[in-house]
Amino acid sequence: MLFHITYEIGPACRGDAQAIFQETGGLPPEGVEKVGRWHCSAGPKGYIVASSNDAEAIALWLQAWTKLMRFDLSPAVEDEQFARVIG
Repeated sequence: MLFHITYEIGPACRGDAQAIFQETGGLPPEGVEKVGRWHCSAGPKGYIVASSNDAEAIALWLQAWTKLMRFDLSPAVEDEQFARVIG
C-alpha cells in the first residue's frame, strides 16, 4: 500500500530536525520502503511517498519525529487502481 505523507517542521525545531536528518538520513524502519521524499526549497515542509503493508511500521517511523514536526498521512492509489475505482 502506498502512503502520501506531508510534513511540516516547527520553527523552533528546524535546527534539531536538520541535524538528526543529516546524521540518520531519516530512513524508515524495516517494513517500510521510502519511494521518494521531496523537500520544499522555500520552507520547512515537504512530502514523502512510502510503501508498506504494515501500519505499525509507518507509525513507528513517524512517531520518532513527532516531537519535531507535524505529519498528515493519506493512503494513495496509482492511476490503474484509481481507474478501477471510478469504473
